[in-house]
Amino acid sequence: MVVDTGDETGGEANGRAQVIRTLQARLSERPDAAILTAHVNGSPGLALRRPDDEVVGVLAIDGSEAIEVLWLSAAPSKLAPWNRRRPLVD
Repeated sequence: MVVDTGDETGGEANGRAQVIRTLQARLSERPDAAILTAHVNGSPGLALRRPDDEVVGVLAIDGSEAIEVLWLSAAPSKLAPWNRRRPLVD
């Protein structure tokens, strides 16, 4: 799993156990956020969304038949498109 945080706290996690520990650690930083299914770059993925609708993480899944790589983006600049406010429609 590649973790892109936009700073030096990002990196890689290799092997199932390390990937799970890394995901658990990242999720524990946002206990108020919900994990929701999402389309990420045209493929299945997950979005970590806070109650105020702010997306604080996106997990892309790479692999056609089996998961080969996970890409976790938590960099605010990369999440900006996910957090654009849409005007309310009456």
